[in-house]
Amino acid sequence: MTSRLSLSTIALGAWLVTSVAPALAAPCGTGTFEAWLDDFKKEAAAKGISQNAIQAGLAGVTQDKAILARDHSQQVFNQTFEQFSARMVPPRLTRGSNMLKQYGSVLSRIEEAYGVPPEILVAIWGLETDFGVNIGKFSTIRSLATLAYDCRRSDMFKAEMLDALRIIDRGDLTPQEMRGAWAGELGQTQFMPSSYIKFAVDFDNNGKRDLLRNVPDVLASTANFLKSYGWKKGKDWEPGSENFAVIQQWNKSEVYAKTIAYFATQLARAPGHRFHRGFGLGQIVTAASDAATPLGGVSGNDSASNGSHCGCADQRSDHGHHPSFFLGRNQRDCGICEMIIRLFPPAFRMKSARCKCDERCTRSAHALHSALITCR
Repeated sequence: MTSRLSLSTIALGAWLVTSVAPALAAPCGTGTFEAWLDDFKKEAAAKGISQNAIQAGLAGVTQDKAILARDHSQQVFNQTFEQFSARMVPPRLTRGSNMLKQYGSVLSRIEEAYGVPPEILVAIWGLETDFGVNIGKFSTIRSLATLAYDCRRSDMFKAEMLDALRIIDRGDLTPQEMRGAWAGELGQTQFMPSSYIKFAVDFDNNGKRDLLRNVPDVLASTANFLKSYGWKKGKDWEPGSENFAVIQQWNKSEVYAKTIAYFATQLARAPGHRFHRGFGLGQIVTAASDAATPLGGVSGNDSASNGSHCGCADQRSDHGHHPSFFLGRNQRDCGICEMIIRLFPPAFRMKSARCKCDERCTRSAHALHSALITCR
């Protein structure tokens, strides 16, 4: 509840705010960079950041013209999903599968805590920095200061700069350790400082949230980000699902988000990862195709005798990709329907026409998956 104020009191308050604000704010692009930085130091102190963090983080910081050149020369991302995923996913599949095994125990504990499957976390990790190999070499504070002084997105980068100082203040990283991408992203999954402050976790309880070197912290913090944006435990992540919308909060580019989903599903096909919770139709079909003996005692001949031949080579799904999108390019054949029928025994399969492969495979993966869940 708020009390009523007289017009004169409101006017006085407004005058005080406007008169004090310039002393605390560091206006972009006016005067020298050094003068702007001095004003920023005062603003940071007024926001509760310690003098130790301010002096440690900002001492000797200079403007980096190369950062401005990179920022001003950015081009619109115009690769298609097919182009981007073909370039990014195949070279990382083997190492991604190895990472699932190497960090299997940690990933299982993270999934238990946050509900995010290992394959999603490893896919993001691989796409962002090649599993921590390429985290960037730019000074985070210098990059952010340069971009904050420039007036294109000054407020955004000034806020990130304040959060970078808060990371120093709470002892997670030193200024010298804070090196990453040219626009200020930090760590093995490339958190901006604001996300670092909000979502970084000390998963191994060593007293620091270290997203540069500590893999458990990196993966758990990434899971914490996704959970905070609404990740649904045990649900799939194919385009159109709730969890795919969460992936788009990680990166709003639909092409990039689809590539994360595709990479994760390909990782799910690795030996030892069949039937993992959270997969869509691709998981079901892959598991069936890998099985030496079809589940439920239904043989391949039985599926053929039920008229499950598919003619889907040129069909497109409701989401704009092939119905067997989640199988990968090398399996985009007519096997999808046969696999579904072989997976489910006749008692389930015959409950409803939706349980069979109908309309010559023109249903989307999402629609077929929903139908199968209904029949089960």
